[in-house]
Amino acid sequence: MAVKFTDSEIDYITIFRDGARVTRIASTALEPGTHVLSFEVLTPYIDTNSVRVKGKGKGALSNINVYPLWRELLPEGDLVALLARKEELEKQLREIQEEIQFYEGRVKQFSTLVDSFVATFPQFYSAGESGINTLTDLDSLTSEKILELKKTIREKSRKLKEVSDELQIVTNNIQKYSKSKTEQVYVVDVTIDAAQRSEFKVEITYQTGGAAWAPVYDVNIEGGNAVIRTNAAVGNRTREDWNNVQLTVSTATSKPAVVIEPTPYYIDVYRPRPEKKSAREAGALASAPAGRDEAKAEIMKQAEVEETGAEAELVETFATPEVSLSGIQIYSVPGRVSIPADNANHPIVLTENTFPSERFYYWYSEAGGEVIAQDEITNGEGVLLPGRMKVFASGDYMGESSIGLISPGEKFKLGARFTYDVKVEKKLVAREAEKGGITKGKLRNEYKYLIKLNNYSSDKTKIELADRIPHSLSPEIDVKINSIKPQPDKQELGILRWKLELNPGEETAVSYEYSVEWNRNYTVTGLP
Repeated sequence: MAVKFTDSEIDYITIFRDGARVTRIASTALEPGTHVLSFEVLTPYIDTNSVRVKGKGKGALSNINVYPLWRELLPEGDLVALLARKEELEKQLREIQEEIQFYEGRVKQFSTLVDSFVATFPQFYSAGESGINTLTDLDSLTSEKILELKKTIREKSRKLKEVSDELQIVTNNIQKYSKSKTEQVYVVDVTIDAAQRSEFKVEITYQTGGAAWAPVYDVNIEGGNAVIRTNAAVGNRTREDWNNVQLTVSTATSKPAVVIEPTPYYIDVYRPRPEKKSAREAGALASAPAGRDEAKAEIMKQAEVEETGAEAELVETFATPEVSLSGIQIYSVPGRVSIPADNANHPIVLTENTFPSERFYYWYSEAGGEVIAQDEITNGEGVLLPGRMKVFASGDYMGESSIGLISPGEKFKLGARFTYDVKVEKKLVAREAEKGGITKGKLRNEYKYLIKLNNYSSDKTKIELADRIPHSLSPEIDVKINSIKPQPDKQELGILRWKLELNPGEETAVSYEYSVEWNRNYTVTGLP
């Protein structure tokens, strides 16, 4: 039985939120007889129970064996050159440290000089031997010099860090020569009984950890719509580069779902624990998606436009989304991509969808008096996973936000920002303090407020207004609303909320009056 070490290439990747399914392909010619094809898998995170093999050829697949292999890593670079570089860096390090100590000493000298002069200056000033200008000039000169010295110290400190970091890298590389390191890989042995000389194509599929993706969204809000572009930030830390592979992004997780049955929830009276017995006392008790064809057709259509000589728009292709019976969304990325095994996240464009959006305005009197604009977006038929969102309004960057899990058809708000096309002003119109009279034995303050609203935009706007009046926590204090126009939509614990609509160019107002009455023998805190 011949053993043949066979090269294979990663051809297809399905990446989950916490893992990946990898498909390797290989082709080889075999003579009649039994052969063992050995394939080396570089990732140490493979799930050995997930390995599956299939293929084509005139023969039979008889056995699959997966086992780990440890191999020694040889150091890279020239040891002599590394030692020379280490010596050079250590010299630079000492020189920079000495320079920093020198400049820090100069700063200390200037500071001591200023302190000494300030301490003795009153004597010279009172004797008429020195003027205020002398003190001012010295302070200006020394301050400027100290700032200059501190700037130099910061520059030297940055240089010191750069040299220290490089020295650490060089030292680590030198240690590789004194320490032999090994890495774990896996070998998949595939036994094939070839009936006759034939070309065999083998496909190996396995699950692996060390890979994940997270959604990152770009949202542009404009003209009553929100265009949401979904990107997948793909991380490949499997130690295997994915070069020129077909990629599918799945919202599934590689972890198995477990149904947990409920158990009774018992409560009981407290019973002290029995004393523990000693050991002696105890005794003996112890498939290929159609989206790629559509993308190719679009590119061919673009090529035809180019042949006519017309200036063409750059074609942008998106992934083809599919939804499984369990609600899992699968995105087939058009073309082929390359994702190296590094510590970076690589963005992959998945989809771009347009959803209806409605703008709302919000104003709260105690939050600085600024009007906040925010857009309410209605999600489409798919699920939006939790992730970061970069929010744009008419192409202008507004900031970054985040969302939780958004179900199909669910509404969510984004893009909170200050706006100036709607203006709200609150004014204290009157405040009166009354003593005696019909409220003999009590004190009473009366307040009257006016809130003006102006809609300067060319669209009809919806705004939620929030204000507050005092709320009493004592039966000795009585807060009473005397008048309010219009009536608030909600009133609770002194917080008043109105939901208003303003036509383009419309001005309206909200007014209210309230009084606070209390026994004159008490002192009331917190009154406006």
